[in-house]
This record gives sequence, structure tokens and C-alpha cells, in this order.
Amino acid sequence: LAELHDTSPTIVEVQEGSEPAEFWKLFTGGKTPYETLLNEERAFTRSIRAFTFFEENRVFSFKELDYKGRAPKLPAPYPFLQRELYKKAEQPALFMIDAIYTVYIWVGWWPTHAPDGEELQHTGGAKSQFTERYKLALKSAVGYTELAESKDKPDMTVVWAGHEPAQFKALFPWWEDEVTATIPPSEGERHPAPIAEELKQFLQTEYTLQELQERPAGCDSLRLEQYLSDVEFEAI
Repeated sequence: LAELHDTSPTIVEVQEGSEPAEFWKLFTGGKTPYETLLNEERAFTRSIRAFTFFEENRVFSFKELDYKGRAPKLPAPYPFLQRELYKKAEQPALFMIDAIYTVYIWVGWWPTHAPDGEELQHTGGAKSQFTERYKLALKSAVGYTELAESKDKPDMTVVWAGHEPAQFKALFPWWEDEVTATIPPSEGERHPAPIAEELKQFLQTEYTLQELQERPAGCDSLRLEQYLSDVEFEAI
């Protein structure tokens, strides 16, 4: 960069946490809170990994995202970009991000319009199939963490598109919140949730009629009658 200047500027190396006030004046808004590992005592000795889940020929499958710049013996700090989730994947998508100390399941959204502007209609069958893939993705994350070499198993968390916490966004070299503004507001506010809690909704096999009218997330919307007790089913 110095070669681009007519004069010879002074090059100063600044360590995170020791920045002078003049340094922060270079940025719009000055020093603002950001996600940092400055006080993190745990070691990060490998790269994060990312997997996408999908259905092919009615078979639930997964594929690990390739990072061509990966060095076998060196950790890559930011191997993936936000566009892998938001631009390249067909929505609603499901990803698993292994962030070493936390394993995330990232859940996409139901688009309301196609790229050509045509309004999209999502059938109950399509949503039922996605619910099944979501359940299998959660179970896959549990199985994945059980195989972890570390004695301390990582946390397992579900995050939803447009509602990612700062810790998740910090896994990427940059994050554009404007991109998430395209998500339909009907998706509602979704906070990060433990995978174990999300899995519980698929273990419940019986609901009241009133509960089913609210369309519980873990239910097959095409076979709601199977969740009623015999007594309530016969009463209807």
C-alpha cells in the first residue's frame, strides 16, 4: 500500500485490544461493540466445517462444503461466505456449521417469490417434507457431536435465517444484514434454541384438538389426525 502513496507513510502494527483512539477515528461511528475472541482461552486449532442437507431421490443426504484454499495442517479463520447460505442454496435450506465449540443448524426460509417475480405457493406436502428433513438434520447434528474427538462436547444450537446471533455472524469474514431483509416478515422472530429442545417437539406423539389447530412445528401437517387420542378422535 505504501507504494501507492507519493510520500512514504509510516506503517504501524496495532494489536487488537491495544488500539489508540486515533485508530478508531478512521471508522464510521468510531469504536462499536463487535464479537471478539480476545478473551477466549480455548484454542482454535482447526478450521470450521460446513455441511448442507438435502433430499435426493427421496433419500436424506448431506454434502460438506468445499474450501479450496484449505491448508491440511493450518486452520482457516474464514473459509465460508454468507452467500453460501443466502445466495447459492435453494430455500428453505438446512446447513450444519461446525464452529468447533458450537455446532449450529442453520434454517432457511420459505420464499414468497421466485427470482423472476412469480409468486410462490408452498403446499402442505412440501412443508411436511421439509419438517422431516429438519428433524433428520437435528438428529444428524447430535450424531455428529457424539463422534467429536474432544472430551468436551460442543454446544448444539439452532439458528434461523434473519435472526442469527452475533456469535454466528462472526464466523464469516463479513456479514450484510441488508441481505436478510429479503426474508418474509411472516417468518416471525426466532431466537437461537438448543437442538435438544427442538428435538423434543418431534418426540411428542399426542396433542389435543386445540393444540393441533395451532399447527405444532413437529407435526406432520398432512396427518394431523394421528396425533389425537382415541377418545378425542371418536368425539370429533
